[in-house]
Amino acid sequence: MPKNPQQRSDASFDLEAEQAVLGAFFVDNDTWQRLGETFSSEAFYLVAHQSIAAAIVTRCKRGEPGDPVLIRGDLADAGDRVAADLVFPLAKGLGTAANVSYYWHRLVRLHERRSEGIPDELAALSIGGALGKEEAALEYGTKHVATGWSRLDGALGGGFGVPSLNIIGAAPKSGKSTWAQIIAERHVEAGGFVYYLDLENGRRRFMRRMLCRHAKLGGAQVAAALRAQHSGVFQSLDQVERWQGAKMWVQDKLTPGFLVEFTPPKNFAARVAAARERAGDRPLLVVLDSLQKLPMDLEDRRAGVDAWVRLLERLRHEHEAAVLLISEIKRDQKGQYTAHEAAFKESGGIEYAADLAMTLTRPT
Repeated sequence: MPKNPQQRSDASFDLEAEQAVLGAFFVDNDTWQRLGETFSSEAFYLVAHQSIAAAIVTRCKRGEPGDPVLIRGDLADAGDRVAADLVFPLAKGLGTAANVSYYWHRLVRLHERRSEGIPDELAALSIGGALGKEEAALEYGTKHVATGWSRLDGALGGGFGVPSLNIIGAAPKSGKSTWAQIIAERHVEAGGFVYYLDLENGRRRFMRRMLCRHAKLGGAQVAAALRAQHSGVFQSLDQVERWQGAKMWVQDKLTPGFLVEFTPPKNFAARVAAARERAGDRPLLVVLDSLQKLPMDLEDRRAGVDAWVRLLERLRHEHEAAVLLISEIKRDQKGQYTAHEAAFKESGGIEYAADLAMTLTRPT
């Protein structure tokens, strides 16, 4: 017997299809009429799902109703608490008589492959499995993380695609950090989730910039107030209230969905994976400021930069994330910061690796 009573470890499985087929039996009486001749508990991979399917077969073959209350009672009487506790959640799932045949065919095909002894590592490469994973995106279109600038979002078809690697390059002090911070704030306010790695500004400057912008107060003025450790430096009660309101905005609106770090984590890939888990169903935006400050071999920065870009390429797909990467650009032969694809610093492949490579130019 396996250690986990809910799952065997000898083959791959299609969780979505298993849940949909069982759920359909609980919400549509026509399901048995459509699948009764071929329906078998052996097609299910999870042991608990096999138990539920067997209970359904027993009742349906006797002509008795197979509603979730009765099925749950049968399983509880048999001492199978694990399966019994799954019945009601399955009844609230995505299975209906309209789509049950599609999901059942998915299960039968996968069961046939397992029965034929196809190794797990090959079954996972099945083109049918690839279709199952990408079906929603193919049929309903790419999801987007809106930037909040309507003209840019319009040009991008709704914002940064999910998943995607987006790189913004600009000269020093051109506003790219502020621009990225605003996108992150808007994403969280819209119900998204952000993991932000800022290696350029530090915690104090990062927070000062965020609060000053929201409170519509000048940075130098607020810095003086902070140094004096009292609010008297503000010029009016209105400014004091705006500053307090900005702090409340951070706590109430941003804190539930905004993670920020100011030193490189020991394992960046693990950090993004943890952020993906914390985000749940919320679209994930990963922001890095900036590419040139990420840890790498200083004697071969070009290879280091390209290694980070390749890592971000992989992570965007693994975690369904939109990645926004800030990069400096190099001077041209005239000593000017001219924005174009070849201007990205110390990298030979940014314009090829990125889904979107942008450059920012300030008028002279």
